[in-house]
Amino acid sequence: MMTDRDNNIIQFIDKFDGITINQCAKLFFNNANYGKDLARKRLKKLSDNNVLKYEDDWVTNQRVYFIKKKPSSHSIMLLNFYSELIETGVEIIEFQKEYKIDNICRPDGFIVFQYHNKGKMAFIEIDMSHKTDLSKYEKLYDTELFQREYNTFPEVIIISSTQNYETKGHNFSIKILDYSLNQLKDKILYF
Repeated sequence: MMTDRDNNIIQFIDKFDGITINQCAKLFFNNANYGKDLARKRLKKLSDNNVLKYEDDWVTNQRVYFIKKKPSSHSIMLLNFYSELIETGVEIIEFQKEYKIDNICRPDGFIVFQYHNKGKMAFIEIDMSHKTDLSKYEKLYDTELFQREYNTFPEVIIISSTQNYETKGHNFSIKILDYSLNQLKDKILYF
């Protein structure tokens, strides 16, 4: 029997291409004791009933549930960031994958959120096979596109296995997180 929560999980997967057990626990079983076990059981049940498929992602080392096609490792990492924010108590106002801005750049994600009544907007880059080219954000900054509309320029959040970025000397804020996202609260939610 399908529950309302099952339907919400399926809607999320339909919108964002997939979900891992950890993401499901953070998004849909956040306040439950043994949330990860509950998420695992519900996803398994949906898979056993042929509603979802699953594969293991060797890059992120996570089992991914999906409807049509397994999402990329980039997408999985982006949704790890999203689910971590939700678990922390962030209210997501807007979230888009592969946010194309004219012919200037296409970040892996764009997010607008509130935390303790303070808002923030950010571009999200997942660095797995290459290092983010920050010059594209300098070009975007120079267009004043965001500054005219929002009176500010989004922060650039880079999730990477390396901390080897020059974050000073740019016209905008750059925050670097490693794949574990352990410093998310200190670096991203500190206003």
